[in-house]
Amino acid sequence: MRISIITATFNSELAIERCLQSVAMQNALEDIEHIIVDGKSTDNTLHLVEKFPHVSTVVSSHDRGIYHAFNKGVALATCELIYFLNSDDEILEADTIQYIIDRFEPAIDFFSGSVLCVNELQTFITKGFNAEEKSFRPHHQGFVCRKEIFEKIGYFNECLNIAADTYFMKNVIRDFNGYSSDRVIAKFSLDGLSSKSANRVKLSNQHAIVDYLLGNKASLTAESESTRKIEENNLHLKFILIATIEKNLDLTWLKEYKVSIFGIRELSLIFHKLLENQGITSDYFIVSNSKDCVQGLSLPCISLEQDNISQPDIIINCIEGVHSEEVKSKIRGRFPKVDIFSWQEICYARH
Repeated sequence: MRISIITATFNSELAIERCLQSVAMQNALEDIEHIIVDGKSTDNTLHLVEKFPHVSTVVSSHDRGIYHAFNKGVALATCELIYFLNSDDEILEADTIQYIIDRFEPAIDFFSGSVLCVNELQTFITKGFNAEEKSFRPHHQGFVCRKEIFEKIGYFNECLNIAADTYFMKNVIRDFNGYSSDRVIAKFSLDGLSSKSANRVKLSNQHAIVDYLLGNKASLTAESESTRKIEENNLHLKFILIATIEKNLDLTWLKEYKVSIFGIRELSLIFHKLLENQGITSDYFIVSNSKDCVQGLSLPCISLEQDNISQPDIIINCIEGVHSEEVKSKIRGRFPKVDIFSWQEICYARH
């Protein structure tokens, strides 16, 4: 069994080499057809692609956007399996593609694995598919399916210019047999089109349309309310951070303590930067479970389950909402003598 990896590019010279190298290092390279669909780049993208002899096909012409490029790639693909890897994304391990191919028994139509999502401010892992969870949002960097599925249900719908992959994948998950894996397949850059802050509301609205088309008729209203709350929370956070800077929040009192941060998402990374900017060294990021640990962060990542952890003096809890107290209890159970502060307490009560 062979796999066609489709990468859409447009002026991608800053990232494309990492993407190409992640494919070139695959142990199953002889079973890979790597197709580059370029949108008529004017930078050095195509010259960089030429340096990688494993690339099977390169086409360069104007297109209507990424889903048009993906559809072109599907039409060009000659292998049984199809996988989409963006120009700023990377396959993580050398045996990843072989691992995926080995999961495709005759009864399996698609594979869904976990994805490491990263940018400068946050890092998190999304899991493989959950057909019962209506709010589940798959990432195509962790999704592989048989080419024949495109022939059965059609290609990407370009009318959904920011969520067509979600619509396609959720259709597949609903109607075909799949294999879900917790293994992290690829690193997904959160700096792409769908992740930009200006597109978040648009993306959320298109997700609501996707759910409506798939039969969840209450999703349009619910998603709109959810979007409003998310935007309010983000705005609140921005105000706090701006106020922190304006008030010249003094965190130097923390210098005499060993400090660790609970969480690995946006707030955790922001607080690490705030501490670092004031010359305060954090020991590590903490998560609840070993499976949530992520490598490659600015600090080591450990879990509360691990043995022989050096005990900090202070832990800053950067988990928001209803889970904050639950997390605090878990931390207290593991470190009964440690002082635990929420990020709000650090912002409001210590200046």
